[in-house]
Amino acid sequence: MAARAGLILLEKNAALEVNVELLSTELRRYEVQHRELQMEVQSLRDQHKAAVLEVQAAHKEVKVLQSSHRKERAAWHSSEEASQQQLRSLASELRAQQQLHQNSSSTTPLPHESQNNADFAKPSSSDDDPLSEDPRVTLLQTENDLLQTHLSQVLLELSQLQVTWSQSSYASNQRIQALEHDLHKLTRENKLLKDEQAEERELIDSLRTICHTYKKIADARPFAASTCLDENNQECHDPDQGESLGSSSSEATDAVESSMHEDVMHMNTALERRVRELEVQVATSTPTVSEEHAVYIEEQLMGTREALKHTKQQWVAAVAAKKEALACTAAAHEELARMQEVFESMQKGATKPHDEDEHVDWMEDTVVHPAPPGWIAAVSLWMLMMFQMKVLLMIVLLAVVAWAEDLYEILGASSGATSQDLKRIYRKLSLKYHPDKVASEERDSAQAKFLKIANAYRVLSDPARREKYDLYGIADDEGFKNFDEAFKHARDSVEDTPLNWIILIIIVSASVGPILYFKFKAKPKAVNNARREV
Repeated sequence: MAARAGLILLEKNAALEVNVELLSTELRRYEVQHRELQMEVQSLRDQHKAAVLEVQAAHKEVKVLQSSHRKERAAWHSSEEASQQQLRSLASELRAQQQLHQNSSSTTPLPHESQNNADFAKPSSSDDDPLSEDPRVTLLQTENDLLQTHLSQVLLELSQLQVTWSQSSYASNQRIQALEHDLHKLTRENKLLKDEQAEERELIDSLRTICHTYKKIADARPFAASTCLDENNQECHDPDQGESLGSSSSEATDAVESSMHEDVMHMNTALERRVRELEVQVATSTPTVSEEHAVYIEEQLMGTREALKHTKQQWVAAVAAKKEALACTAAAHEELARMQEVFESMQKGATKPHDEDEHVDWMEDTVVHPAPPGWIAAVSLWMLMMFQMKVLLMIVLLAVVAWAEDLYEILGASSGATSQDLKRIYRKLSLKYHPDKVASEERDSAQAKFLKIANAYRVLSDPARREKYDLYGIADDEGFKNFDEAFKHARDSVEDTPLNWIILIIIVSASVGPILYFKFKAKPKAVNNARREV
């Protein structure tokens, strides 16, 4: 069980490391997606602006067409009214001239009939001639014809304009609807993009808080104290700064290395002790031990050895990470010392007077300096702390598992026993250790044993609890606290099957039936004897 718990902890450790790597990759991917989404949002904004401008231009065109149509219609109405007024005036003038001509012809004298006939023929011809040959009438007729043709042309143009206006209005309406649909779609996509950006910002903020926490943890470690000491020494302008920094960093390094080494060595000794105990148990086991138990012990041995190997590998990796962090810290200390020297030299140079002919030579720094301790050191220290915490947790779990009692041993059953086997064993043991069936001086020990049996059966009878116990070797604390609860559970767990009822009915009928038979059979005999006496 201990080896299995250790393996589970190591698997969880590996899973946590994989999750950290996945989170870092997801963070990079989200940053890239964030930039892409920003570019898409900018393009969508540009498209939205262009669509709004197109809609405004379409509205302006519609307004211009409507105004031009109104103007043309008003001009056509005015020209039509003017032409109709002119026609009415010309018609009134024509009627007035005809009346004048008739009045003048009716007032002329006639000497005789022939002359009258001739004169009658002449005036009629004269009446026709002036009317037909009058230039003003022909001019009016030509003007009327021109106005009619112009009116027909204007009406035709008006109908064409109405058709074009209806087509343009329909097309503009369709265009406006399409642009409004695109605008609605763009706004919806923009809203979705904003929501995604908000989620990404929240994720990035959470990751930044995690990184900030890790940074605080890293600053709280010994190399942070050494950096604080560097700053204090810089303010004091100590010439022996490099030596003090190196000594403090080496002391902190030795302390961290010794503490980590002690923890790992303690864990290794505990695991080796457990391995030796298991080997002794296998060597001293009797021939009656089952093969399953032997296989189980071998699995524990193999798991413990694998745990030792993995622990050694983790310790080596932690030591390597620690060395890298210490190298970064030393490089940072050297860089700080060099910058302090440069600063002091610049201060000394600033205090000296400069001549006009003196040439100042500036120092050109071409040396490649290592990066100061940053995220690598913080992450390595965080991994070291997590490793130490997991080692301590594994040791605690191993101690708990070692001190815990085996529930299968309490019931006297194997790990592969079925639920029916466990129920049969539980009933047998509950009857054996029931306080009513033992002596009074052994009642307390029987109650304690009965309570242990009830708690063991409670865990192993539930499939979920049994699986958890088989996996981790630890049972939950929600057990029976006293004998009354355990006895109530044992009484409630007894099931009344139909066979039990049938047997009970047969027993009752077999015991009560003869009594009733003899009771009801004796009464008729007494009555017959009385009749014979009478």
